[in-house]
Amino acid sequence: SGPFQPIKGRFAASNSMPLTMTPDSQARYNLYVNLVTALDPQQCAALYRRYYPLLNAAYGELGEKGNFHALVLKAITQLENTPDLTQSPALVPADKGLYKFASPQLEGLPAVQKQMLRSGWENVSQLKIWLRQLHAALLVKPA
Repeated sequence: SGPFQPIKGRFAASNSMPLTMTPDSQARYNLYVNLVTALDPQQCAALYRRYYPLLNAAYGELGEKGNFHALVLKAITQLENTPDLTQSPALVPADKGLYKFASPQLEGLPAVQKQMLRSGWENVSQLKIWLRQLHAALLVKPA
C-alpha cells in the first residue's frame, strides 16, 4: 500500500451543530498533501518542460484543441483561487447521506475547488503555497 492508493476512510461530519468535517476526514488527505508539498516546485517545472512535447502531443491525440500548457496554467490558477478559510466550513445534509457546504458561495464553487476544500483548510493553505511556487516556476522561460 503505497502513496498512490485511493484515499482511505469515508468523509464524515461532526455530531454537533454546526456540522463540520471531522478531523479524521481531513487527516485522510495529509499523506497526499505532504507528498506533493515535499516535491521541489523548480524540479517539477523542469521535469514538466522536459516531457512537455510528449504531453502536448498526447493531448492533441485525444482530439483536444489548444495547447496543453495553457490548460495546465488554467488548472493551477483555478486551484490557487480556492478560497482561504481559517476553520472547517459548516455543512448541511444532502441527498443519499452526503453533505454539502452550508454557504451558497462555497457550494457554488467549481468541483475541483470544493474537492480541495474537503482536504481541510490547513491542507488547502499548504497546497496553495506550493501551487504558487510551481506556477511561478512554470512561467520562467528555460535558459
